[in-house]
Amino acid sequence: MEYTIMMTRKYMKPVLAAIALTLVAGITPAAFSEEPIPTELNFSEAERYEGSWLVTLDFNGNEMSFNLDVVDIKGKVGATLDSKMMSEPQAVETITQGPDGLDFKFTLNLGGNEMTMHLVTKESAGGLKGTLSEQSGLFSGEITGRKATKEDFVQGRRGAPTEARLRLPDNKKVRVTFGNLNQASADFKALQDVEVGTVFKFTGSRATKLITETSLNFDGSIIKTNNVADNYPGVYSLWLKKTDAGWSLVFNEQPDIWGTQHKAEFDVAEVALTTKTTNETAKRFVIKLEETTDGGQLKMAWGNTQWSTPFSLSQ
Repeated sequence: MEYTIMMTRKYMKPVLAAIALTLVAGITPAAFSEEPIPTELNFSEAERYEGSWLVTLDFNGNEMSFNLDVVDIKGKVGATLDSKMMSEPQAVETITQGPDGLDFKFTLNLGGNEMTMHLVTKESAGGLKGTLSEQSGLFSGEITGRKATKEDFVQGRRGAPTEARLRLPDNKKVRVTFGNLNQASADFKALQDVEVGTVFKFTGSRATKLITETSLNFDGSIIKTNNVADNYPGVYSLWLKKTDAGWSLVFNEQPDIWGTQHKAEFDVAEVALTTKTTNETAKRFVIKLEETTDGGQLKMAWGNTQWSTPFSLSQ
């Protein structure tokens, strides 16, 4: 395989390693969520690519593989990328047809810097052949692909975060994914010293993430669906914030980021949390979703502290 790296040799190896780790391990994919989203391209133009593929990048002699799923969404093309080390599949944001085949465009977040990636591929001898490149020319490598088998699927084998789930009375689902960090972690120690007015940031996990199939009402704050794409669940990152009165929960419209990458300009709501100290000790950070008569309750616990807030279905 051939590679083109527009950098000096001194920095080539670490940058390549970082890109590979981000792609294959999925450190901070800047995608919306685990479901594919419809793009502008008609499915009839990409029908021959439909299905699940195992795509392999030969990286300095080391093969790195990930899954590419191409689907029909009401006549439009949608796709996801996935690997067993990613916490969830990554939705491809844009798919176009060009002279070199289908161009799957998606975004990665590398240390707070977003990188636009292109997976360009066409059919070749019953499989796929093409390139994976960074848009500015920083990185370009050749890929091959074949139809995925049952053994290639990463569902059930991924290093996913812990997840809380709730099915609401309208049959819509609410999910929260979170890092199940232990009480001996540096993050737990840092939590004890958070200053008033400051959002607590996890250094050891991705940001806590809310995915809801229906709009929710948290104490008058409406957490909407379709906030990132039409006909798509609401997806938000959740943040604990220390206040004069105790703690609040902040909703942010950057859902797929690391736990240190909070940006206040993307905050859309903040609700007060009921906070109490208990005799029970949660040795790991945990979140639960519990059903109530008019909606649900979001509960968090770590150490001897518990936080909670009710929510209802938005009318």
